[in-house]
Amino acid sequence: STGGEQATTAGGVQAEWSRYAGKKDWLVEARSGLSLADERRTAWSELPGATVLVGAAPPPGVDEAAGALRTLALGGNGALGGRRRTLLWETQARLRVVPTRRFRHVLTLTADARWDALREDPGADRFGTFGYLSLADLAAGRAASFSRTLNVPTREAGVWNGFLALGDRWRVRDALRVEYGVRLEGTHFATTPAANPALARSLGVRTDVAPNGFGLSPRFGFTWTRKERGNSMWGSPLGTYAFSSSHVVRGGIGEFRSFLGPDLVTSALARTGLGTGEQRLLCVGDAVPTAAPGDWAAWSAGRALPA
Repeated sequence: STGGEQATTAGGVQAEWSRYAGKKDWLVEARSGLSLADERRTAWSELPGATVLVGAAPPPGVDEAAGALRTLALGGNGALGGRRRTLLWETQARLRVVPTRRFRHVLTLTADARWDALREDPGADRFGTFGYLSLADLAAGRAASFSRTLNVPTREAGVWNGFLALGDRWRVRDALRVEYGVRLEGTHFATTPAANPALARSLGVRTDVAPNGFGLSPRFGFTWTRKERGNSMWGSPLGTYAFSSSHVVRGGIGEFRSFLGPDLVTSALARTGLGTGEQRLLCVGDAVPTAAPGDWAAWSAGRALPA
C-alpha cells in the first residue's frame, strides 16, 4: 500500500506582563512564548514503490483519440517515512504613550526577538521506485527505470529574526487620523551549508552562504471618517432606533517583509554536491534491477532492497 500514518504532538506556553509607568501616561507591555511540535510519518509498507503507465478508454460515444494516459501507483512509499521537530521562541516588548485630551499623538516603541529551530529527518525515496510503461511490463518484471535516494542526511537549522519599530498615530482632527513610522528588521541564520570548493572554482558559485541581512522599512497610512448629517431611523417590534451613518476611507503605503524560517536553508544543507550530502540513484535501460513478481514477496519478507 502507498499509504501511511502521521502523528503530531505539539505544545506551548506563553506569559504576558504589563504596567503603567510615570504619571500613568506610559504603558509598558511584554510577552514571551515558547512552542514545540513533533511530527512523525510512517509508511505502512517498507517496500519499493512502482508507477505504471496505462491508457484510459474514452467515454462511450467519444472519439478514441480523446483517451488519455494515466499513472497508477502501487507498492510502498518511502517518502512517507520521516520526522520533523520544530521549536519557536519569541519575546516582544512595547512602550506606548497613553494620549490625553491635549496630546494628539500615540507614540509606540516595539522590540521583538524570535528564534526558529528545525530538525528534520526526511523520508525521501528511501525504498526506491520502479517505473513501468504498461501493465504487461509490470507482469513480466520489465521496469523501464528505477530511482532511489541512498543518503538522506539529517537537516538541522536555526534562524534569528528581530525588529525595532517606532510609530506614531496622530489624530489630526476628529475625522482624520494619520499613522506613520519606521521599522528596522534583521535576520541571521545560525546554520549555513558546507562549502564546495570544486563548485566555487569551476562555476564561481558559493554554497556556504545564507540570506542574512538587515532592512529599513518606512510606513504611512491614514483613516478618514465622514459622518452624514442627520440620523437614520430603523424600526422593529422591539422599538425604533436612531443611528448616524458614516463613510470611512483608509489608505497607506509601506514596505513589508515576513520573518524567514529555517526551512529556507534545510534543502541547501543536504544538496551541496559533497559526498556527505544527499545522493540519488537513477537507472534506465539495462542498468535497471529486476523486479519480478516473486521479488516483491521477498522484499516484504526482509530481503535487501535493490541499490
